[in-house]
Amino acid sequence: MGYPTLLQRPLPLLRHRGGVCHIIAVRDDGGAIVSIVPLWILFLTILSALLLGSLPQCRAMSFYDLEAVNIDGYRVKLSAYKGKVTLVVNVASKCGLTDRMYKELVSVRESYARRGFEVLAFPCNQFHDQEPDSNADIKGFARSYNATFPLFAKTTVKRPMCTHDPSANSLLCGPTSEECCAFNNQIYEYLMSISNKPVEWNFAKFLIGRDGGLIKRYQPVEGPRTFTREIERALASADTGDGDGDGDGDEDGDGDGDGDEDEDDMSHGSSDGGSNPTTESFSDEM
Repeated sequence: MGYPTLLQRPLPLLRHRGGVCHIIAVRDDGGAIVSIVPLWILFLTILSALLLGSLPQCRAMSFYDLEAVNIDGYRVKLSAYKGKVTLVVNVASKCGLTDRMYKELVSVRESYARRGFEVLAFPCNQFHDQEPDSNADIKGFARSYNATFPLFAKTTVKRPMCTHDPSANSLLCGPTSEECCAFNNQIYEYLMSISNKPVEWNFAKFLIGRDGGLIKRYQPVEGPRTFTREIERALASADTGDGDGDGDGDEDGDGDGDGDEDEDDMSHGSSDGGSNPTTESFSDEM
């Protein structure tokens, strides 16, 4: 079989060609050349493998690794809430759900704050312009409900997100678009990435565990009084629900919090623990 003369001779390891040293791979059983690779590529490949192997594994980002701007314009590290169970909710002042949700958020927060529960509220005007006012006005509105939980600067919670040029997105943020804080977009970009679906309306809720993992996501019409059992379970354990961070609520059930409930706490929950999603349509409360 007529292989060229070159292939019938032993191949050198290195060959100089065009001013560049190449490494020539060994022949396979048939005697053909497998490949010719520039030496510098091989060197970089080996070096990269060594460097990557020596680096520590990157820690997956959690909710508490993020930062946000609060209602007064100050940047806040969410790591300040690490070790707490938090409920993240996009609020609006002129929604049909507003009165009921604000009352329940205030009530449930008061019941569980001493045990490490907090509500983090993010105003948003993306749903039928139902949060059109300035941050100062929103803060005053929340105080009318005696809300003392943290409020953050008005932001966008669904794509397209407002940008650092608010004038280009005035329809998203309403007449006071300059109040819309693009920095806070990262909060909902992160939440959407781990819950795998967009925010559908005002008052969507995300229950975050003590370590920053998503325990469960609740629909806008589900008031926090309907899932106090799950809040108690999260408070009773350092774990984050089912442990996989996808918010499907597939928990292991090892510690439901029944042992340390008191009458006041139970008065804010439903008789069955409220774990089943409500069938009420939020279109009736728009």
